[in-house]
Amino acid sequence: MQNLFYALKIIWYRIIKKDTNRLIEIRTERLRSKGAKIGQNLRVFSNISTPETYLIEIGNDVVISTNVKLITHDNSLGMYHNDITDSFGKIKIGDRTFIGEGTIILPGIELSDNIIVGAGSVVTKSFKQSGVIIAGNPARIIGNVQNYSKKYYKNGFNTAGLSFEEKKRIILENEKKLLNK
Repeated sequence: MQNLFYALKIIWYRIIKKDTNRLIEIRTERLRSKGAKIGQNLRVFSNISTPETYLIEIGNDVVISTNVKLITHDNSLGMYHNDITDSFGKIKIGDRTFIGEGTIILPGIELSDNIIVGAGSVVTKSFKQSGVIIAGNPARIIGNVQNYSKKYYKNGFNTAGLSFEEKKRIILENEKKLLNK
């Protein structure tokens, strides 16, 4: 029943109200209610669903993009051992970390502060060095946040709080700022 109520709230705010901020609040409240330790200013755009939510710890000022999966268990051992079914691991995400779209983070992973995880990455090991960019399958260090920030600052926009039409207008009026790789 609780999952149905959650799903109806998501539908209401996503489709009918189109209120992204309230969607983020609902997702954060749900994670906390299931035992996740979450700092301030989490912006979560994924429906994080794992049976062991209490094994997740997320720091302050974290962004989790769409279609991200946090996996806290591994059931494969049960195929090879009759006396066990699973292994489990905590997932800890540090402050000021960005998790790109479609990322998968496996059990037992710790990400330090100020990390960018590139879209589509599979994080199979911990990264305890802060200020790095990781990407790939398996994820590896490909750069650092400071250089990235300087290099692409000229391509940045501030679209916070804008309607779809306002955002579209600003982007199309500033095509010279669009990424071109």
